[in-house]
Amino acid sequence: QETPKAPSIPDPRGSYSDSEGGLSFTFMSTGRFYQELLGETTFGTWSRSGSSATITLDDGSSMDVRLGDGWVEFNGMRLSK
Repeated sequence: QETPKAPSIPDPRGSYSDSEGGLSFTFMSTGRFYQELLGETTFGTWSRSGSSATITLDDGSSMDVRLGDGWVEFNGMRLSK
């Protein structure tokens, strides 16, 4: 009897941006992360938990983003690869 395959968990590594290009997220394989918002860049780390990722910025603030196939969702805004 075959064991069922685990559902595929989206791999967030890569860069995502909104349609206007004002906000972008980049997830690196090292666990580091950076976001660019209107020309300002902030850095931090990320860790995956199921179908979401927790981002902790270097200033100590953290946020959760939903992960999908080729997209991430942050505060209701979808960013695409």
